[in-house]
Amino acid sequence: AMLAYQNEILKDALAHSGLWILAKGIGVLQVVSELISRYEKEKQLVVVLNVSPQDLGPIAERKYTSIQHDVSCKERKALYLRGGVVFITSRIFIVDMLRKRIPPHLIAGFIVCNAHTVTPTSNPGFILRVFRQGNKTGFIKAFSENPSSFSGEKLSYTMKSLYIANVYFWPRFEMRVCESLNARKPSITHCYVKMTPTMALIQKHVIHVIEACILEIQNMTSIDISELNVKEAPHKNYEKIIRSQLDPIWHKTSEKTKQIVSDIGVLRKLLFYLVQYDCVIFNEYLETLRKKELGELAGWMYLDSATLIFQLARSRVYTKKSDSTYEQKKQVGNARTYIQRPTPSPTPEDYGLVLEENPKWKLLLEILEEIQQTRVAPTTTVRVPSPGPNGRRVPAGSAIPVPRVPVPSAGVTGGEKKSEGSSMCNPIVLSLDEDDDDEGNNNDNQQEKEKEKEKATEKGIENSCELDNSGEKSESESEIIHYTLQEEKEKEKEKEKEKE
Repeated sequence: AMLAYQNEILKDALAHSGLWILAKGIGVLQVVSELISRYEKEKQLVVVLNVSPQDLGPIAERKYTSIQHDVSCKERKALYLRGGVVFITSRIFIVDMLRKRIPPHLIAGFIVCNAHTVTPTSNPGFILRVFRQGNKTGFIKAFSENPSSFSGEKLSYTMKSLYIANVYFWPRFEMRVCESLNARKPSITHCYVKMTPTMALIQKHVIHVIEACILEIQNMTSIDISELNVKEAPHKNYEKIIRSQLDPIWHKTSEKTKQIVSDIGVLRKLLFYLVQYDCVIFNEYLETLRKKELGELAGWMYLDSATLIFQLARSRVYTKKSDSTYEQKKQVGNARTYIQRPTPSPTPEDYGLVLEENPKWKLLLEILEEIQQTRVAPTTTVRVPSPGPNGRRVPAGSAIPVPRVPVPSAGVTGGEKKSEGSSMCNPIVLSLDEDDDDEGNNNDNQQEKEKEKEKATEKGIENSCELDNSGEKSESESEIIHYTLQEEKEKEKEKEKEKE
């Protein structure tokens, strides 16, 4: 089900032709997919153009007709005449239109995705131009979720290419969008990735090279571009901003100045590739760039900062095991003489791999491990696997209460008869912690013995016992004393009952 603002966009798209510019992440693919489904049973042909491969899956979930290079001309013509929605590449369709395999008046309209890429010289722009020449009433509905591409005069330029007069903006801060998104507000956790020291140095030197290029342009031209903030260099429109300030005198600028403007674009890509790719790909790109740029006499390559960029990028991948090129030959007194030995040709054994890890992949791995731990419930291995009392399962970390059991009194062995007045021990608690099982049992036994001794002193057993020469009671004497005391107590109770 679509959200409320998506239904409003769909309602406008069904009623009018135009260009819809949506903020990223608010569901342009869902709107386009639902719009295509509404034209599924159209008698005339509805063509979907400029769909990227990654967007084709979410949009074409209902298995619409897709025309590729393996479809013959006769089959394509039959599909055109049948009507409905057709997904087709721009190269194939422009050939069919020029060869009159599909007349423009039989086309109901076009649905154009990624409208920010359409220009008059592109294939989609040429198809729409041929369509408008032969069909003045057909609809053209274009969609884009890249608002930053329409900066400056690009919006009017794109609307002319699409032959569209209306444009609809749906930013994320629009009231209807905010109401729908706030109702299902997600929990967001910001993770900040810190660069490695080598990456930070490379970024610093790249910015120094950009500053040097800007100063060189300012010295060679009369336009003041010193207000440009170098911190905005990673922005993809940074090169366009410089070019727009030089447009009034672009026809007068020298080739060297134009080359420096182009170099700023290359350096801006370096800032992006530094965090985007791993150390091996980044170093390979730099080496390829140096071979290419040296032939064109790129000035920034000869700066000291540029040399450090190449050295630091190489050190992230590999390094020499020994950088010493001098050795001591002999020593005479306090004087030492050195000789430079010849440098042999390097071999793979002379280098050691470093392969610095990209910090963003390390952070991503930590996040995935954290998600995996939260999804899998923790399991605890216990040494007492049987269920608790009354068949109840005992949760991990809890204790099982065991009912009271009779314990033989002092001096009564396990194989002998227990007296009626034998004492009862306190409840025993079995802990499910593996490490504490043995220690818990020992502590319980000690506590039982101490409690038995206390009870014996209360009853006066110890006072009535006679100790032998060694200070210990024999088992037979303690047993006789215990039974005589019990008999005397019973006789006293009988006499009291008779008196009453």
